[in-house]
Amino acid sequence: MNRFLVLLGILLSIAGIQLVAAAPLPDVVNTTYQPAYNYLQNKGVVQGINGAGKPNQPLTRVEALKVLLELKPSLKHRITWYQQHITPLPLFSDVYNNQWYAPYIEVAFESSIVDGYPNGTFQPGRAVAVEEAIKLAVQTLASADINLNAVSSPRIENQSNKWFTGSINTAIEANAIGKESLRLGQPITRGQFFEIAYRLASLAENNLTVFQEPTTTIGSTATIGSSNTIGSNNQINNSNRQVVTSNILRQDTEVFSQGVNINITPPSTNNGSTVVTTSNDNTSNNGSWGVPAADHQYGSQKPFAITMPTLGVFDLTITHPTDATSSQSILDVLNHGVGHLFSYPGFDSKIMIYGHSSNFAWIRNAYTEILSRINELNPGDLLYVTRNGYVYTYQVEHEKIISPNDTSDFIDDGTGEELILYTCWPKYSVAQRYIVTAKPVL
Repeated sequence: MNRFLVLLGILLSIAGIQLVAAAPLPDVVNTTYQPAYNYLQNKGVVQGINGAGKPNQPLTRVEALKVLLELKPSLKHRITWYQQHITPLPLFSDVYNNQWYAPYIEVAFESSIVDGYPNGTFQPGRAVAVEEAIKLAVQTLASADINLNAVSSPRIENQSNKWFTGSINTAIEANAIGKESLRLGQPITRGQFFEIAYRLASLAENNLTVFQEPTTTIGSTATIGSSNTIGSNNQINNSNRQVVTSNILRQDTEVFSQGVNINITPPSTNNGSTVVTTSNDNTSNNGSWGVPAADHQYGSQKPFAITMPTLGVFDLTITHPTDATSSQSILDVLNHGVGHLFSYPGFDSKIMIYGHSSNFAWIRNAYTEILSRINELNPGDLLYVTRNGYVYTYQVEHEKIISPNDTSDFIDDGTGEELILYTCWPKYSVAQRYIVTAKPVL
């Protein structure tokens, strides 16, 4: 980063412009928020409060508007105009046009970014909730997804068919959410909001669609569904990766004695053609054979969950990785339940639910051995998957142990929908894989 700033400063000096980097705010130095604060400071959008960034402090509606509008180049001239031509009559009963924030409210209202409450107020000093903050950010700096089926992420809650669903979908798909988990209805902090604004603004500025996390060199890789295995010779080979900016569904693993290497090359059919299944879930199908969750004994209020009564597992969260090309992303979702790859229920294709059978002794949570007993499932046992308010029932047909590099069971051969449970096997080992295959009960 320092080398980049020095080079940029040299280039701008040649053009007759001098770059002056803002001094970093001491309470954000060496935190996950520092890149976001640096970006916003150098844009002149954030100056700090009494010399501090206060990343853990909530921010108000008007503070959020100021940051977003000043990051939108096309709106800057309107802010300047209203600062010089503000009308004495405010838009809302609780807004005073002699206050610094009045021009920002005028511009946001004019641009259809905000409107007031039914009682004619704007509540400029109210703390911004997570879902409201994301909707404001996406409406200002991007465009909301029209799909109202909630995209899942371990970093943020989401719900289908809500006023915020499309905006949160966009934020998830653009990787605009920082590393902290966000909960709906909770006030968003300055650091969390600045991170989202920074990511969306930098995407727009560079004409990109997905924010790339800073890359780090890792000397080991991680196994899916088992303990993290460290090996000095493990390196992820990116030369044969097919990078796709949307969800990548067809994901296979090739396990070595030292660990796991993620191979994004899709599996092939016997005739050599590539089989790729997408999981954009863009259709409004709602599952042609699903039952409304509200009417089902095992219906969940979560957007994506599985219940396995035989194993005493109920309402277990399922999460699709934020980046299905990243081994870390694939593993991160297992801190919240089980992970998901391939297709979704109701779309007549293969669905994989993967999870841990074990983990390091010092890495313990409720999910470190969550699939360690799937060998106790028997043919005829029922599994229930909730997806976007509908329950899909599957019946176990068979189970088997496979080698780590055997992908034949995951190839979508057109024979219909299957639910596959997948974990490392035996427990405390990465030598093999245990899979359970279940078919829909229509």
